[in-house]
Amino acid sequence: MSQAIPKIHQYDITRTSYLIQITFLLLFPIILLCGISPGNQLISLAACILFVITIPFLGRKKIDWFSIWNLLWYSVFIGVFMRSIYISYDIPSDEVIRNVFLRDETKDFLLWPMLLVLCGIIAMTIGYISGKGIPKNVPLKIFKMGIWSERRLLFSIVMLLGISWLGIYLFVTKTAGSIILEKFSAYHGVATDLSEYHSFGYLRWMASLSNVVCYISLVYLILLRKLWSKYLIFFILSAFTSITFYTFVSSRGGVMFLLINILAIKYYLNGKKLNFYRLLIFGIVALFLMISLTSLRKNVTFEESLSMKSNPISFLDPFVLTINMIDVSKTGHIVAAIPKLIDYQFGQTIAPIFVAWIPRELWSNKPVINIDNTLGMVIYGASSYGAGGVPSGLIAEMYLNFALPGVILGCFIVGYFLKIIQLVFNTNSTNPNIILLYVVCFMNLGVSFAGSSVNAVLIGTITSVVPIYIVLNFITRKRV
Repeated sequence: MSQAIPKIHQYDITRTSYLIQITFLLLFPIILLCGISPGNQLISLAACILFVITIPFLGRKKIDWFSIWNLLWYSVFIGVFMRSIYISYDIPSDEVIRNVFLRDETKDFLLWPMLLVLCGIIAMTIGYISGKGIPKNVPLKIFKMGIWSERRLLFSIVMLLGISWLGIYLFVTKTAGSIILEKFSAYHGVATDLSEYHSFGYLRWMASLSNVVCYISLVYLILLRKLWSKYLIFFILSAFTSITFYTFVSSRGGVMFLLINILAIKYYLNGKKLNFYRLLIFGIVALFLMISLTSLRKNVTFEESLSMKSNPISFLDPFVLTINMIDVSKTGHIVAAIPKLIDYQFGQTIAPIFVAWIPRELWSNKPVINIDNTLGMVIYGASSYGAGGVPSGLIAEMYLNFALPGVILGCFIVGYFLKIIQLVFNTNSTNPNIILLYVVCFMNLGVSFAGSSVNAVLIGTITSVVPIYIVLNFITRKRV
């Protein structure tokens, strides 16, 4: 029998978690007071966006801390709401805010893109609320409640880890020649000419297979319920491999998502129980890694990076003082550049996905697949491919292609799609196979769409689904 929530109570405020009710009560005065206070309109609009994206939580007594919509909510809270506070009050300084967000514009410049983001979030929320229709039986083996073959599991882990190490070795030798401190955590595969640019996407994909080993080993460790096992060694080894590679390619987001996925897997396999002591430890480790990676980027020591902090909420700086995730400032600069610096694309930023699979080594004149590089060069003054790219985010990219109608339609479709994925997972949330597939491939999809280009999200999703699905299909045996 389906466990769908009765429609009559779906958005009943009396059945809503107290945390959600408190969130609404806090947002109301922020919207009103900041809306009439000079210089705080950005905060008021950001609170409106946060208010809208909280609506789907109405009628939910229990919070699924790692649902697709929850992850998107966290992203909006940091990327829109917290950044609006930083910008409005010049945290940590006027110079930093101008360099990171405003460039040569005033703060009022962000009011129109904030409204545009509000329109997009409203459309996405309506799409999410409208999503329905759960297939009762998915005709795939991994959806059946089967057991894992340990012999096949061990073979898969060893094979994937070996391919990952080979990919890392080839990537290092082709981009840096050798691993030395000066080249560690720098940008690799950078070129000023498109014909000379090589992203080495397949080598990066091979290297990322250590993530698969990490997640599968963790799932099996939890299912075994043993404190010590050879799979603990594989888990530690693969996690160390992934973090080392992400550090080498200067990917703070990669490290963060690795840690979040590990936490989410434990959360779902433990019956959606969130241990706040473990969460605190996770936060400390994540913060340490983010500060360390930021220090490597800036070529300063860890101690020096700590001494440069000047405000009581400076621990948020690595997350807030960037234009990653959903961001109003980059949306504003992209929209303002149309058509003065870049013409409407009418779908041209999405179409290259059909040739994305051809290595640039075989097609030196292959067009740029992601719009990120183009935006970085045209709008932000980047001078090379492979560095300085600006991830557009769904709202800015839809506006770049089809103006406001594109934003509304595109965001609605994505919202509807996210709900379908969530419903499919909810009906199979006790299956370790589906937990693994959901967490690794789909849980962060809302965050990715909101902050990255459509092609990057689709390609990333496909390349993460393929190895996970193949391995799960290989190691899963039907119950007799």
